Amino acid sequence: MEPKEFSSRDKRSVILIKGVFWAMVVAWIVLCVLVAMNTHEDFRITDHNCQSFNSGWVLCGDKEIPVQIPGVVEGNSTELRIRNALPMDIDGRTSILLKGLHQDVTVWIDGEIRGVLDNSETRPFGRHTPSAYMIVHLNETDAGKPIEIRYASVTPADAGKLNDIRIGSDVGLIFWMIDSYASDLIFAILLLYTGVVIVFLGIVMRFTGEENPNMNLVYLGTSAIFVAVWMLGEGRLRQFYYGNLSAGELVLWEALFLAPIPMMFYTSRLQERRYNRVYMTASALALIADLTMLALELFSPYDFFDLYPIGWAVIIGSGLVVLVTIIMDFRRGIHRWRLLLGILLLMGCVVMQMWRYEQSAIGIFTNNYISLGMIMFLMLMGISAISSILKQRQEQALAIKANETKTDFLANMSHEIRTPINAMLGFDEMILREESDEQIVEYATNIKKAGGNLLSLINDILDFSKVESGKMEIVNDEYRTSSMLADVINMTYMKAQDKGLSFDIFIGKDIPRVLYGDEMRVKQILTNVLNNAVKYTEKGSVSLGVSFDKLGGTQGRLRISIADTGIGIKPENIGKITEAFQRFDLQHNRSIEGAGLGMSIVSSLLKIMGGKLQVYSTYGKGSDFRIIIPQEIKDATPIGNYQNDYRKGIRKQEAYRELFTAPQAKVLFVDDNFMNLSVVKGLLKKTKIQVGIAESGAACLELTRKNKYDLIFMDHLMPDMDGVETLHRLRNETGNPNQYTMVIALTANAIKGSREYYLEEGFHEYLSKPIEGEKLEELLLKLLPKEYIIPAEESAENVLDYLEKDQGEGTEKQQTATADSCMQELEDMLKQAHIQVAVGYRYAGNSMGQFHWMIMLFAENFEKAYQKLQGYYIKKQEDMYTIDVHALKSNAKSIGANQLYQLAWEHEQQSRAGNWNYVREHWDELSREWLCVVNGILNYIGENPVELSEAAVTEESDEGENYELTPAQRMLLDNCISLIEDYDADSAERMLTQLLQEDLTEGIRQQLIAAEKKLEQMEYEDVLRILKCI
Repeated sequence: MEPKEFSSRDKRSVILIKGVFWAMVVAWIVLCVLVAMNTHEDFRITDHNCQSFNSGWVLCGDKEIPVQIPGVVEGNSTELRIRNALPMDIDGRTSILLKGLHQDVTVWIDGEIRGVLDNSETRPFGRHTPSAYMIVHLNETDAGKPIEIRYASVTPADAGKLNDIRIGSDVGLIFWMIDSYASDLIFAILLLYTGVVIVFLGIVMRFTGEENPNMNLVYLGTSAIFVAVWMLGEGRLRQFYYGNLSAGELVLWEALFLAPIPMMFYTSRLQERRYNRVYMTASALALIADLTMLALELFSPYDFFDLYPIGWAVIIGSGLVVLVTIIMDFRRGIHRWRLLLGILLLMGCVVMQMWRYEQSAIGIFTNNYISLGMIMFLMLMGISAISSILKQRQEQALAIKANETKTDFLANMSHEIRTPINAMLGFDEMILREESDEQIVEYATNIKKAGGNLLSLINDILDFSKVESGKMEIVNDEYRTSSMLADVINMTYMKAQDKGLSFDIFIGKDIPRVLYGDEMRVKQILTNVLNNAVKYTEKGSVSLGVSFDKLGGTQGRLRISIADTGIGIKPENIGKITEAFQRFDLQHNRSIEGAGLGMSIVSSLLKIMGGKLQVYSTYGKGSDFRIIIPQEIKDATPIGNYQNDYRKGIRKQEAYRELFTAPQAKVLFVDDNFMNLSVVKGLLKKTKIQVGIAESGAACLELTRKNKYDLIFMDHLMPDMDGVETLHRLRNETGNPNQYTMVIALTANAIKGSREYYLEEGFHEYLSKPIEGEKLEELLLKLLPKEYIIPAEESAENVLDYLEKDQGEGTEKQQTATADSCMQELEDMLKQAHIQVAVGYRYAGNSMGQFHWMIMLFAENFEKAYQKLQGYYIKKQEDMYTIDVHALKSNAKSIGANQLYQLAWEHEQQSRAGNWNYVREHWDELSREWLCVVNGILNYIGENPVELSEAAVTEESDEGENYELTPAQRMLLDNCISLIEDYDADSAERMLTQLLQEDLTEGIRQQLIAAEKKLEQMEYEDVLRILKCI
């Protein structure tokens, strides 16, 4: 949303509220100062007396030898006694605080035992009493009395360690403990909190599917938690956390010695597992050492206190392993400076901690070194992770942009790839409409279904961005099982027969007649597997077995077996056949075509449909693919013989006829292309619908303000105001009678995802161009008000059609022959116009009158359209040129002028991409082809040809020249084209040289010379276009 500007009233309100807030803050500060200065009331705790009691101590015995506290007393005894006299200024709140360093401690005051630190009777393992503080409470009567302390341990060295002794109130002693440990406590809590947060983030990222070596944070956080637990357990306050000192000491040392193992896991992943074997070996050794120390602690007289040097060695060794792998990475050119700096800082702090631990024999030391190193390492790794995430996001943005570019390319290419298939299906549709012979109808039906299947597969390939992301669309509907099987079998049978293979078919007779599922995807699965079986079988047979399992109610599953006697699959490759772009045993399979996508698509489809694939194969003998596909039952009648059931379905098909009439309906078509508007009016002529037309978005809005329409068809790509913007303006026009009228988008971008885009923009439906009459009628029948629809069987024209049908077979044959001869005659007459009549006839709704009208309109509009496009070209108005050449492309395709269509398409793409040099270089070529089409039409209708100005055409063709090639020359040209299509440039160049030595017209010779120059520049597409024009 755009930021909203403040009015003066709003500004005053904001200033007032903020002023009151800051006034309250100032008043609060003043009040706090006044309350603090109030001396009439003071409930603060002031009894925090704590003093050192380290002086005056002597060894017990005949000689009173002074001892230094803290310090170490050398000797050979495992017991040490010291004595002193208590101060005189003590009261009932006074206590003594002392610490045993893995020693048993006993305190006597005036010969009376007043405190004991000894867990020899209760500890489950180990031979030392863990280090711990003890508090001895004093009475007022204890003032000046003698005090004696005994320190006992397993070894004389441990017995002679004397720690700090403090005297004071209980509160004071606790304050001293907290104050002396404050920095360690803060670092430990900070490290623990950081570790927990990192582990949580790591878990979240794993579940959200983030894939980044820097983000494998669970192990890094675990190491931080281990170090923090050790710090908390080794500190002065640990007796506030737990009372079982033996278990506590086991926990803290285990935590420290386990810490380097997850650190190595993290570093291994950070280095993309290049040294995984090294890290796993080091981790295994560290675990063995740790388990050994644990066993000695639990089942021998030794404990961690005796074995901790081994643990330090494990930590240092792990750090050295990490350091060595980093250096190896540097030698490979992989520089991870942050990781190197982090590990050096951490190892330095660990060494410093070890040194302090060894030097501080009396137990007064800090854990801050190792915690500081860990925190710095975490910070550096955090910076590295953030940097990596930002880089990954940038790469993702670039990938998304590239994917959008690919989608745009597919949108522009979809019609171009589908055009030959549409033409094939158009001819087939003519056969189905005009032929009544059952055998011919069966053949034509097979062609239609096979072509439809091919078209669907090509659409899947065009929509490759969704295939890559696994977003395959499943559209469930009822389908006839025998028809599906016949389609698959017919397509496979011809391929098997061409290779001399036996195709054995075993179809269960109890398979339900009608199932509910995605027929196209089921056929796609079967076709892909069968095609592979045929491709990889050189001799023998391919077999297809299909049966059906009823699971209860309407649920069931197709059970399919496809076996072959081909080369088979090696055991190590069976698990890889569903991976994309995988091809195996290339030495033997080099001649077999394919990209290795078929089985990957099969696996993806089965996963979406809840199916299953099992592969059994013996290398050198063959393979057996077992497939299960869940399907619902709609008609449980058994199909029996699938071929008979299929033929019954063929005989039930009805010939095409218009669906309805609707003389009351009013429909508006909006398109800047006059040809498209003319075609639509012709296609809807028989429906009696009242058709309104508008040539721009502005004209559409003007008409909708004056007239009420039942439906509006809106072209997307229009100058000034495109279809999307026009729709949005219409929806926002309050009072417009068509504000909420249903609007259907017209677009040439016929790829999956287009429909979703137009629905999101507010359209009710979308229709691809060129518009086909049947689809347009079906959409109108679906969307128009039901009261306007007059079914076809109730119209007068339909009654006449039925009467004509009954006039006999001879009449039908005569009409068919007449139609065929007319089509051939028209094809011959328009050949010089480069018009494929069959294509234009199909786009004219299979109406010859409509086709005549379309080509006449195309010729009549030439002068105006050419001058307009030429003006944009001369003025270099790229946007307007792109829009008008797009219209020329659509018009040319609508009448079957495919060469002009191809040139216009290339101009549109290059102009849209900003490549104006291409437009300038090929403008004359486009102009000449356009003129050729128009003059061919004018010649056909008996009109005089038109000419272009010299500014438009710089290279005039020589009049009267014969551009025909001899059969031998034509063969050379065709061979040259084939060689270029195979990218065999050297052979193609030799063929062109040979062709130029022939007796040719000057025009053809110049074209061949131009093609030769393009070939030298390796511009194969331009070469093909020039040669095919000849």
